[in-house]
Amino acid sequence: MRKLLLSIGLLSFTFLVTVAPVQALTYEEELNAKIAELEKKVDELKAQANTLAGQIAYYDGQINLNQLKISQTGELITSISGKIDSLEKSLQNRATLLEKQIVATYKQSYQDQLQLVFSSSDFSQLLTRFKYAQSIQNSSRQLMHDTQLVQSNYANQKNLIEESKVRLEAQKQKLASLRAEKNTLLSQTKNSEAEYQRLLAQAKAERDAFGRFTAGGGLLPPQPSPDGWYYNQRDERWGKICIGSTCDSKDPSYVWRYGCLITSITMLQKKNGADINPGNIASRREYFFQDLMLLPWPSQPGYKFTRYGKNMTLVDSELAAGRPVVIELLFSDHSQHFIVLKSKQGSDYIMNDPWYGPDLTFSSHYSTGNIRSVSTYTKS
Repeated sequence: MRKLLLSIGLLSFTFLVTVAPVQALTYEEELNAKIAELEKKVDELKAQANTLAGQIAYYDGQINLNQLKISQTGELITSISGKIDSLEKSLQNRATLLEKQIVATYKQSYQDQLQLVFSSSDFSQLLTRFKYAQSIQNSSRQLMHDTQLVQSNYANQKNLIEESKVRLEAQKQKLASLRAEKNTLLSQTKNSEAEYQRLLAQAKAERDAFGRFTAGGGLLPPQPSPDGWYYNQRDERWGKICIGSTCDSKDPSYVWRYGCLITSITMLQKKNGADINPGNIASRREYFFQDLMLLPWPSQPGYKFTRYGKNMTLVDSELAAGRPVVIELLFSDHSQHFIVLKSKQGSDYIMNDPWYGPDLTFSSHYSTGNIRSVSTYTKS
C-alpha cells in the first residue's frame, strides 16, 4: 500500500513538473493583442470602403481602435505616475546619505592612517587593514553610482509620462476628429448610398481631370507673391499637404497636384485680409468629400463664393469693381484647372495662375474658349 501511494505521489509530482501551468494574460497584454487584431481589421476595412456602409464601418473601426489606444496610454500613465514622485524623493534622500557616508569614510581614513600603522603588529596586518578600508570606500562609491543610475532611470520614466500625456491628448483629439468626420459624411451623403456613390464618382472625375493638367510637374521652392496675395499650389511650404480625408488613403491627394481650386479660393480670401494659406484649407476635412471640395466653398465670415456658368460680361463687371474672380478651365484632353483673373488689360486679362505664376496674361496660356464657369467672391 505504501509503495502504491509513493508511486501515485511520484506520478503526480512528475505531471506537475512536466505540464507547465497556463499563465493568464495581463491586462496590458490583452490590450496589446486587441489593438493588433483591430489594426489588422481596420486595414481590411480600408480596402472595402467603396460603399457608404463600408466607409462607416471603417470609421467605426478607427474609432474603436483609438479608444483602445487611449485606454492603453491611460494605463501606462496610471501605472507609473502614482509612484514616481515618491521614488524620486526616496532616491534623492538615499543619494544624500551615501554622499555623507563617502565623505565620512574619507575623513576617517585620513585620521586613522597613523593609528593603522602603529597599531598593526606586522606589515601583513597593516596591508589587510588598508585593503579593508579601501573596500569600504569602493563599496560606498558603487552604491552612490548605482543610486544615481536608478534615479536617472526614474527621471527618464517621468519624461515618458509627460510624453504619454501629450500622446494621450493627441489620441483624444484624433478620436473627436474621427467622430466628427463620420457625422460629416452621414450629413454630406444624407445617409444615402446613392448620394455617396454620386459624390464618389464626382471626386474621382475631378481628381483625374486635375491630375491630367499637372502631369509631369512637381514641387517648387517658396514662390514670390508680388501683390501680397498670390499663392502657388506647388510651393513646398504647403504643396506636400494632403487634401481632405485622403491622408488615410494609399494614394493621398496633395495640394501641389490637385490643389488649384483650393489655392485659387485662398488667394481671394488672402486679398480680403484673411491670414490663410492653401494648406490651412486643405487640412480642414469638413470642407471635402475625400478631396472633392463641397459647395458652398469655404469663405471668410461675411463673404461668399457664387458659381455661375461662363459669363464674360459678369467677369468684366466684377474686375471693373476691383473684385477678382475664380475661373474654371476645361481642355480638349478633359483636363481641368482653376485660376484667378485679377484685372482686364485691353481685350486680354491678367491672371494669378496657381500653377504657372503671378501676373501673367491670360492669352499666353489659355483662351476664353477654355472657360467653363465663373465664381465671384462678394459680401454676403
